[in-house]
Amino acid sequence: MSNADSSQFFSRDTVVHISIVAPAWFLLTYISASVSNSAVSTAVSVGFVAIVFGGSHLYLWIRGEDGEVPVDSRARWVLTLYAIVALFFSANYLGGPIRTVLGVDPADLAFATGVALLVGYFVVEGRAAYRDTYLEE
Repeated sequence: MSNADSSQFFSRDTVVHISIVAPAWFLLTYISASVSNSAVSTAVSVGFVAIVFGGSHLYLWIRGEDGEVPVDSRARWVLTLYAIVALFFSANYLGGPIRTVLGVDPADLAFATGVALLVGYFVVEGRAAYRDTYLEE
């Protein structure tokens, strides 16, 4: 098999995803083993999840590369995912002021807002997919 053939064995999306996840996995393992602070461990774990589920999409979105997923869909996914991660951090690290000002449990507020974001994401993605198939006909 020549080099040209081996480069087609995996899709570009898969190669980028593996290139991002592998170092993130090693970094997570190293930090988890060397840090005993639970707040730091939680932040690192959530950051790892954000990298695993959004890192390759973020990279390919910034580069403007279509592949298995259109660039606009990558942008919507990355923005939704990182908004949910920001909600998690704000609920965990700014919980006291949120509870004081709004009078609600920050975890409940973050969960409800996260669910609303996901529902909105799926509605927008479904609508975009429908429009793409409609325009192709």
